[in-house]
Amino acid sequence: MFNIFKKKSVDLEKKSYMDGFREALSNLGDLPYTMAPNYNYNNRDMRRSMEYYKKISQYRSIVDKIATSCSHIDLQLKIDDKLLEKHPILDLINHPNTMISKQNFFKDLFTHYIVTGNIFIQFNSMQPSEMYLLPAYNFSINNSSKNSVIQAPKSYQYNHNGYSNSFKLDDDYIYQSNMEQVLLPILDFNPQMGEDYIGVPKTFSLESEFDQWISGNINNSSILERGGRIGAAWVNKGEPLTEEQFQRVVNESKKYDGSGNAAKTAIIDGDIEIRPISQTNADMQFQELRKENKIEIANALGYPLQLLLDSSMTYNNLSTAMVQYYDNAVLPVYKDVLSKLNKFFSNIYGVDVELFYNEYDIDPLRYRALEQTLMKSKIGINTINELRADISDEEISDGDTLLVPSTSTTLDHIDKEFEQLKGNYVAPE
Repeated sequence: MFNIFKKKSVDLEKKSYMDGFREALSNLGDLPYTMAPNYNYNNRDMRRSMEYYKKISQYRSIVDKIATSCSHIDLQLKIDDKLLEKHPILDLINHPNTMISKQNFFKDLFTHYIVTGNIFIQFNSMQPSEMYLLPAYNFSINNSSKNSVIQAPKSYQYNHNGYSNSFKLDDDYIYQSNMEQVLLPILDFNPQMGEDYIGVPKTFSLESEFDQWISGNINNSSILERGGRIGAAWVNKGEPLTEEQFQRVVNESKKYDGSGNAAKTAIIDGDIEIRPISQTNADMQFQELRKENKIEIANALGYPLQLLLDSSMTYNNLSTAMVQYYDNAVLPVYKDVLSKLNKFFSNIYGVDVELFYNEYDIDPLRYRALEQTLMKSKIGINTINELRADISDEEISDGDTLLVPSTSTTLDHIDKEFEQLKGNYVAPE
């Protein structure tokens, strides 16, 4: 059963099922790289991941949509649970540096995170006013000295086009360079235990699907270059050809290759005939395989299949799909990065920093957020000011009392009205 995995002859029949299975798994490393479950992710893998992003249109389209959606989410700031409208952190978020806009910066950031599983942000100081995105594949890692509790490499070394900078881990677990620049690594989950110093993208397991996609495109391009014709065989039905005759047939066949020679009539003599190789159009175009690969890519990134495959959705179905898109594709990525940013800013500023978003500011989620706020109002679990906070409105005076759900008024108001009624009430004779 497991012969394809064996390094040497093993009598598996005398072993238990699990023993044989374990031995088979232990030999998976002998399989081609794209088939083996190897999570020793490195710079070469990151570059290859970016190549997949460049070459596979459907993959790039999905990644770009998610990254763009992330970049347009507006953030608010609380420090020590106090809402602030102005702060250097907000200035930094809204104006990363003089070279790039907020939307472009964060689109690039989330693209790199989704594709490579790693982000490295360089800040200009411990009280930063500028930040820059550094490609993860230009970093080398010194993990020779790890803390016993926190899995953190001793340093990250950046090298690109002659520029070099080393970021060393200090006692506060902040990476700093000799020029007082600060580095924030944001890493996606790595299934390889003990290698928390490098992230692995969620699409890493789809390398075989990516390779199939590229191979299918190359195959179809090759067919188009031949004028849309599949291969053919020149069959000799007579006496064996001499070397000179064989070479003549080879040279003649070349005259009819390429799209520029499509529909030309071949003139042949002797007992040679042309027989087309039997292949169907479906076999040739890999349409079903491409569709399956689309679905695999979408599933890996949480992208709703309705948005991928269904072009005739009603408005209600589209609204539901867009909510799923944010819940499953956009917000998980966004929250992951946001939590790392909050932890970083809290560390360097020494206060409780909370960058957060409001669903009321995200068009596809606004109606759901409104429904939740109305439900809180109806069942009377929030005060007026708590309800106003849901939609980022300022507090009002006397807004810290609960509403009576049935009347949408305050208990104090009801008491006052009751007392007035008691004073004016006349009992019937």
